[in-house]
Amino acid sequence: MYALNGATGQQRWVFATGRYIWCGPTIGPDGTVYIGSHDYSVYALNGATGQRRWVFATGSYVGSSPAIGVDGTLYVGSVDGKLYALDSASGQKRWEFATGRDISPSPAIAADGTVYFGSHDHKVYALYSSSVGGPANSPWPMFHQNVRHAGRAGTASPTAPVITTQPASQTVAVGTSVTFGVIAAGAAPLAYQWRFNGTGLPATTNANLTLTNAGLSDAGNYAVAVTNASGSVTSAVATLTLTSAIPSITLTGVGHDGYVANGTVFFDANRNGQQDEDEPYTTTDDQGHFELVVPLDQFDTNHNGQLDPEEGALVLKGGLDIATGQPLRTALTAPAGATVVSPLTTLLLEVLDQTPGLSVSNAQKRVQEALGVSNRVDLTNYDPFAAARTNDPMAVSVLRAAAQVQDTTV
Repeated sequence: MYALNGATGQQRWVFATGRYIWCGPTIGPDGTVYIGSHDYSVYALNGATGQRRWVFATGSYVGSSPAIGVDGTLYVGSVDGKLYALDSASGQKRWEFATGRDISPSPAIAADGTVYFGSHDHKVYALYSSSVGGPANSPWPMFHQNVRHAGRAGTASPTAPVITTQPASQTVAVGTSVTFGVIAAGAAPLAYQWRFNGTGLPATTNANLTLTNAGLSDAGNYAVAVTNASGSVTSAVATLTLTSAIPSITLTGVGHDGYVANGTVFFDANRNGQQDEDEPYTTTDDQGHFELVVPLDQFDTNHNGQLDPEEGALVLKGGLDIATGQPLRTALTAPAGATVVSPLTTLLLEVLDQTPGLSVSNAQKRVQEALGVSNRVDLTNYDPFAAARTNDPMAVSVLRAAAQVQDTTV
């Protein structure tokens, strides 16, 4: 998905999903951009920076542009035949409604909260919802002038800049990067000038301001002036607060059934299988590799400087199996400390859960014996695809065992 400067066509940011995008984006009242993809997922992006806020996995392709109600509920259809109602702020599912076939049209929200949509099962549905008052007052999509359909008369005169999304205050650790962003409307061209504690910053003339390796001297108040031929407006002040670097551990590894690209890997501290707001997450690259930074002060509950199985697990959801070209349908898991997330580590974690007090090494022995895998293979660290490329004789038995496990779980 591309975000461009409407006046110049210059790229502001780009966000890559796991497959192609057929539907149009929807923009929330706060500037959040919502988009569906054929990688089975719905994404929420920061409209100013393109950074992902959340992702929700459906059961099939998403070709329906979302609709947002006044209460913040996001409605979107999927080819899995379901209409999903999501919390637009967090991506958590509020409810779902199943039809007989795929849903590709976008839903419509009436003033009384009724949600109307069609399905390829040859039916039109009307559902009660909590969005009494109709659609949110969002900047897109928009019919004629506004959500009340007042129309647009005549030709608009050039207008002075208006800020539609203000830069937000942030608190980050020393040494990390931070981006402030603004979205403004008005007659083109728009010029930007960022200020720090009231003083203009040199060479900061874009809608986004990025500070790399932020230090204590960068803490303070940031604002941006937006100017065109018709006038100027200054944004609200966004405060940057710097904290001492938080002790953390970086978990590096790979997710594979085949290698899984653009999947979400998160540290599941409460073991509910869902990526909760306070749980750190990352995305696998196009070869399935990931780096996940986990703050130790929050998740190392026994304070031994590492993450143990009783403190949480790794979960891999969504993404695309690059070997088959198919989306990952079943979540994969692994004990904390693993560097691979695979069908075998998923089984290993199930054995640990079913036998409290069992060590990881003893759980591995049970899995190895049951599936005929050599006891020289560490299931939590062994990448059979990489091993096969080096002609490791143990790779074939591990791949066969992984396929056997996956066949029993799909």
